[in-house]
Amino acid sequence: MKRFPLIPFLFISTVAVQAQQSTVYLFSIETSTYDESTGQEIPEEVRAFPILMVNSGRYIGFTVENNDFSLVTISQILDSGNFVFGVSKDSIPSRYLISKKRQSDYSGIYGVLSSRPKEKLLTNDSLASVRKLKGTKSSPLLIKRKRDLYLGGGYYTDILLGKVDLDGDNYGELVYLSQESEGVFYQILSFKNNKWNKVFEGGYRGL
Repeated sequence: MKRFPLIPFLFISTVAVQAQQSTVYLFSIETSTYDESTGQEIPEEVRAFPILMVNSGRYIGFTVENNDFSLVTISQILDSGNFVFGVSKDSIPSRYLISKKRQSDYSGIYGVLSSRPKEKLLTNDSLASVRKLKGTKSSPLLIKRKRDLYLGGGYYTDILLGKVDLDGDNYGELVYLSQESEGVFYQILSFKNNKWNKVFEGGYRGL
């Protein structure tokens, strides 16, 4: 029998007149042939790494430093046999089976997927990316970050990975993958009080 994601028994009050909703988790995707826990080469794995959880309007990131916290809050979602859902504009989001849950000292906890997603972001909320969104009158703007001259100068790039309603207010949050000199991190912009605000920066992966 197929199992669906286990939603934590935690319900939160959001904006007035909105129905209660559960905590939402957002995942990035990485393909690897290296087992960080053993240092050994393995067959190629497609991994879902938790970037953050959104709980009552709070954007809480997952890092190596708070790995114990990550285990407590994300463990059930990443249990083998559960599903995560692609962030896309499709009316019915694709779902992906978690074949096993793994942990490493370097990257914390993650889920190994049974197939390669076509999307760049995943969530435990099957409706997060397909809710009808309100329009905005202003455009988001990320501050440009200069690259060091020894790296060739210019500016680092910020790639928009997707638009997804993470906090249930019917405005889509914008999720960016941002370049650094030896890695990448994530930035999330949210439309609040008639303007775009950066509500999250973190999830660094690299050296």
